[in-house]
Amino acid sequence: MYGDVAALAERGNVVRYNYWHHQPHNETLGEFHCVCHMGIYIDNVNGGVTVYGNVFSRIDVDVGAVFFGGSDNIVENNVFHRCRAGIYMDDRSWVYQKAFKGIDAYMAEMKVTEPPWSVRYPRLATIKPKTEDLTLIVRGNVAARNVAIDCGKFIYGRPVTLRYVRIERNWEEGDPGFFDPDGGDFRLKPDAPVRADCLFEPLPFTEMGLYRDALRASWPVHHPSGNYETLYRDRSKPGKAKSK
Repeated sequence: MYGDVAALAERGNVVRYNYWHHQPHNETLGEFHCVCHMGIYIDNVNGGVTVYGNVFSRIDVDVGAVFFGGSDNIVENNVFHRCRAGIYMDDRSWVYQKAFKGIDAYMAEMKVTEPPWSVRYPRLATIKPKTEDLTLIVRGNVAARNVAIDCGKFIYGRPVTLRYVRIERNWEEGDPGFFDPDGGDFRLKPDAPVRADCLFEPLPFTEMGLYRDALRASWPVHHPSGNYETLYRDRSKPGKAKSK
């Protein structure tokens, strides 16, 4: 989710009931910007995004299966299974500091200090043109009722962003009570402890993924093994890559 001058005002998006899994990361991929990195990447000062009820399994990147650096992002009721890192909260206020003229002009054009903007997204009304309080750019985030299973890092980030985030009722240790997460079954058992301890709501896991539709080219959809590209660095031509 990339941002431009409209980034602060691109709000209200919901990412819900998706299953991301087996996203690799290696030294070669690390040399390319945003290649095979996060499951969800909320760029720059984009905010007001809700990430709810998703499963992230084996996301092998060290800057978070979910990454953001803006305000009012809500990451709630998700599962992070065997990820190198779960939720990373960056501080992208420097983006506003660098590009405030365009961002301020866009918000003025949208009249964010007046209804309906001021009612639906009150945060924007607090960010005055050329504001010097850059903490306003990273306030209001929430990480709640998420479940981590065998992850390297779970919830972490920049000190200023963590200072203003609400973190509550997340599960990180012990068996949360899914049927077989290592086998790809994230249905919740009736007696799962996360139901009471975290108020975690069961996911419609069997309904996630592709579905039959008249516009789909084929059904069922098969992904044979080996159907991928391997990127590697051609060091004789800086900045270039070859596919194999």
